[in-house]
Amino acid sequence: MFYMLRASPAFLLVRLDIPPVARLFRAVLYGYFLVLLSVEVIATILNVLDGHLRRVAVMGALAAFLIVWRKWMTGRVDSVLAQFLIGLSGRAARMRRLHRLGMATKAAQIAALIAVVPSLAHVA
Repeated sequence: MFYMLRASPAFLLVRLDIPPVARLFRAVLYGYFLVLLSVEVIATILNVLDGHLRRVAVMGALAAFLIVWRKWMTGRVDSVLAQFLIGLSGRAARMRRLHRLGMATKAAQIAALIAVVPSLAHVA
């Protein structure tokens, strides 16, 4: 998550209306969701095996949110990429808004993770 959050600002330095850059942005977004969902599924399985049902519920809810968010974000990015092919105007601004929304979401996820970590630590 930290890598993806740190990699995202690089796209602020380039124009997102260049098709190869937009495709790279889409690939980074897809990779981010793939990694995050994989970690979420593994964490859910490990919590099931450990018997922490409350954590399983939270992890399941997060996984469901990620699936919906991934479908929404990649659908919007794919829509803008399709607009590149037909030459519609305003696509760079829409891609930039999606990029900023993605960065804000990543920052919120990391803030939530940092807030939850102390409650996950058990002192034996």
